[in-house]
Amino acid sequence: MVPEPACIARTWEASAANDDDTPLPMGTAGWQPRYNLCDPLWPDAESWLLYLDLGDGLRFPYYSNVGPIAGALAGVELALIAQHGAGRNADDYFCSAAKAANMSKLAGRVAVFAPRFMQKEDSAPVGVAWWNESYPNGCWRCGGQSDPSASSSGATVSSFEILDRMVGELLRTARRLGVRSSLRAITIAGHSSGGQIVQRHAIYSHVEPPDIASAGVQLRHVPANPSSYAYLDARRWVHNWSELRVPDDAMIASCPTYNAWHFGLEGGLPPYVNGTPGGNRAAIERFGKRDVVYLQGHNDTCPCNPGDAGCRCDSHDLEVTCADEIGGPFRLKRGRLYFEALQTVFGTNGSTHALYEVANVGHDHAMIWQSDVGLHALFDF
Repeated sequence: MVPEPACIARTWEASAANDDDTPLPMGTAGWQPRYNLCDPLWPDAESWLLYLDLGDGLRFPYYSNVGPIAGALAGVELALIAQHGAGRNADDYFCSAAKAANMSKLAGRVAVFAPRFMQKEDSAPVGVAWWNESYPNGCWRCGGQSDPSASSSGATVSSFEILDRMVGELLRTARRLGVRSSLRAITIAGHSSGGQIVQRHAIYSHVEPPDIASAGVQLRHVPANPSSYAYLDARRWVHNWSELRVPDDAMIASCPTYNAWHFGLEGGLPPYVNGTPGGNRAAIERFGKRDVVYLQGHNDTCPCNPGDAGCRCDSHDLEVTCADEIGGPFRLKRGRLYFEALQTVFGTNGSTHALYEVANVGHDHAMIWQSDVGLHALFDF
């Protein structure tokens, strides 16, 4: 059996107030907790913490329930890479993902890895990669490079390259073991800001589909409840989000960077993205063929942030720049609109993407992943 951290999954109650047409934001009417922490956070969390050696005097931290990611993975059928959000609470995401794994039909056969993208305020040890969050090149959600001051050599690494390296280690292990390998699937799942990096990584990952197939493994990306998405062309939803077309001159003048990275693919692409084999056209084609499952909390509908005039709900730091707002008023709407836009690019039968909404859940990674829908998205292949 693959071990799990000593954490407890909570239960939650459905509510008659959760109407399909006008879903209440989470936390309203007292029917749902504001946030569902994996409780308690186990006291020996650091004993699960490991480091990926990146070379050039640079390391990257991640949690693991099976030891080093380059290990044998004996008896493991699925590897889950669980990506934290803006809070960078990788320990909690690791705990929640491990609990979800042990709620699934693959219980005991899932390896869980939780990357930790650190920022300056996290006071990373010397030689540990951290990101300065400057746009676009220092933004970990956007595939940006780590800060050069983290390494004595000035070496940097893209956050997308980190995910690629983790997948690559798993594929190398599977190929090395050959017929003795039990690994058959890898899921990269992220929530909120973690959903942002997972969605964008699915476009610009340098791991080619033939590399995945040669290891006899399937790869799935599962972004959940991101504030924004990378659109594939210059069109956006206008006229109160009712019509998909290129915005008029006045709208573009009011939001001139609406289609720049990381909201679109036009300009400002960080180095790792610019180095994607075949450029944007090939990346979009690969993206359409990747296995991507979008998860939406049906009640992630708060359109404002505490402190805004008249705001009576908590959106967990919904991003509200003009480029965000063009995508929709709140996360549920933004996800629905993005998926509709994808269908106009790939056709309803032209891609392997799918979207599911999770009833009675707002902006909460534990509730999303541990729901029946979430378990299906993460573990069923």
